Amino acid sequence: LLLVGAAGFSTSSAQPIQTAKSMGLGGTGTAHIEGPTASFWNPANLMIRSGPGSFHISIGNSALSLSPLLPDQSIRNSLSNFTDSYLSYKKGSAAISDRQQKLILQNFYGDRKLRAHHRQNASIMIAGALWQRPNHALSIAIRGRYGSNNTVGRGWYDKEFIPQKGQLIRDFSLTQRRMELYELALGYAQELTFINGLLPGLNKLYIGITPKFIVAASHFSADYKAQYRKDKNDDASVSYISKFDLTGSGRNSRAVADYRISGKAHQAINNHLSDGYQFKPTGYGLGFDFGLNYVIPLSSQHSRFDSPHRTGQSLRIAFSINDIGAIRFHDDFLKLSAPKDSTHIPYQAPINRNFEGAEGQFISFLDQASSLPNPLLTANEKTTTSQAVLLPSSINAGILLDLASFKLTGDLTLGLNETAFTSNTVDVRLGMEVRPVRQIPIRLGTVFAKETPPRIAFGTGLETKYWDFTVSGQTLVQQGFSKTVFSGAAFGGLQLHF
Repeated sequence: LLLVGAAGFSTSSAQPIQTAKSMGLGGTGTAHIEGPTASFWNPANLMIRSGPGSFHISIGNSALSLSPLLPDQSIRNSLSNFTDSYLSYKKGSAAISDRQQKLILQNFYGDRKLRAHHRQNASIMIAGALWQRPNHALSIAIRGRYGSNNTVGRGWYDKEFIPQKGQLIRDFSLTQRRMELYELALGYAQELTFINGLLPGLNKLYIGITPKFIVAASHFSADYKAQYRKDKNDDASVSYISKFDLTGSGRNSRAVADYRISGKAHQAINNHLSDGYQFKPTGYGLGFDFGLNYVIPLSSQHSRFDSPHRTGQSLRIAFSINDIGAIRFHDDFLKLSAPKDSTHIPYQAPINRNFEGAEGQFISFLDQASSLPNPLLTANEKTTTSQAVLLPSSINAGILLDLASFKLTGDLTLGLNETAFTSNTVDVRLGMEVRPVRQIPIRLGTVFAKETPPRIAFGTGLETKYWDFTVSGQTLVQQGFSKTVFSGAAFGGLQLHF
């Protein structure tokens, strides 16, 4: 079913939390992520022991991933590109040559595609603790996460019209969504004994929930849908159709407000968007994660840890719902909108810049497009002191076949809304783990997404009786390059078992 699904689904939506183990297994995790990290993915997994003892601590589990329009084979340059995309946009940066422009069109706009999607994510579970009892489990965890989700129309890089459904179209759509969240989660899980009494053998059904308190940094979400359209046999009938919506808070909304007054893009960016890391809360929210995990043992032996909850060889079928809730932004919340409009305007030349998603780059891109109507300057402003925004909700289903020294896992993820972290499409991920040595896992995985290049993930680590450490990496299989290119990395920090 996972392989069939991979053939029919498109845009990739991010997994609930990135970890070194999940990245190494292709981004899967609904059925197998254990320890304090499970609080943010599938709280039911808090009941499944990841080591001996009943108390587990995780520190510094960090990960980042990116899918830029111009990936680089150098890990150092890729990390530099990630930093540039996270920080504020600098005037004149992200310039591209004619060759790079052709590579972008070849790799992301092939087969007459009108739009390309690229994203980047970073997360760190600062610290987490899990206490497991015979009949229940309790956890507390703190994490920070950042997400950027961008869509760029082909017209920004290409002057040609593309035939689509009886018309010729040149797409100038531009979407940018950025969000940074810090979360305190309190998890609870237990065995669902009522259901288990109706199930044969040693099968177990675990259930878990994680309420969490959220602090949000500056928020930005802009969606500009715009196209030149003309009939195939009538060049005089060219019309430009556009629609625009924007919400923002904190320094992002202040930069947009400054630009609406002054009309000077880079002055507004320099005045309000810091060159370095700067955190100031602009909103607070509440949410929760919920999960189930049905474990079917495949042998009578538990494991080397001799734990009543350690599954050993088993088949796990899991389900979770993540980020149900909302954030209320209160710091200079801004909302702009322009209804759908059709007009006749001159042709806009391609912009010789790569839209990398840096903070404030949306303002700069529209400012450079002098032939296009600028919705940032003309859109209607809705006055409001605060507004609630939904969390990046998703539904996840996962399966794990655990044969001790060999594991196969797969996940399906459906984003319920369009945010910096999720897209409302289905995502398919597959992973495999082998253990040539009991303490050293070797992990491989892949992600299926038609609108981005294929990804190959790999990982390993060292798992002892009382502590674990995990690392992983991810590459893109990119046309135009003789080798695969770096697209993500993660390390598991230190996990202790007492």
